[in-house]
Amino acid sequence: MSGLSVRDKILRLSELYSLPDVAVRCLRVGDGATAAGEFATILGQSNETGTSVLHLCNAPLRGLSTPLRNIPEAIERLGLPAVRSMLLATCAHEAFQCPEPPQVLDLTHFWRHSVETALVAQMLAERAGCQPPQEAFAAGLFHDVGLLLMGHVFGESYRTF
Repeated sequence: MSGLSVRDKILRLSELYSLPDVAVRCLRVGDGATAAGEFATILGQSNETGTSVLHLCNAPLRGLSTPLRNIPEAIERLGLPAVRSMLLATCAHEAFQCPEPPQVLDLTHFWRHSVETALVAQMLAERAGCQPPQEAFAAGLFHDVGLLLMGHVFGESYRTF
């Protein structure tokens, strides 16, 4: 594959990720009076995703005095938009898990940096009055995603870029 152009290498990627069903259903929940309960119910149907979302909601950068114990409590204390952002972060992490991760990247560091950048971007957007601040979260989360793609496509030769 080394003789292929950059474009051809990228086009040879065999799979594109799609969101899990539970995430699609959660992200379709509106903002009405029953939205929080509906979101929590749907997310509760996936223990693994719900646990990951709750873990991100309890990130040290949030500075919570007491940890959140469950999704309804997270929605109550952080708000539905913030918990939606954590769901997006969880799905992004799952989306870019490579079966053979590129050894040129420290994925733990990459995702920690991405989530911290996303949280800071959201906090800055909230303080500046930018609406909706969740867009800043998404921008921070995905700002370096090209590094993952390049590491996956180019492997060891990525180090020379």
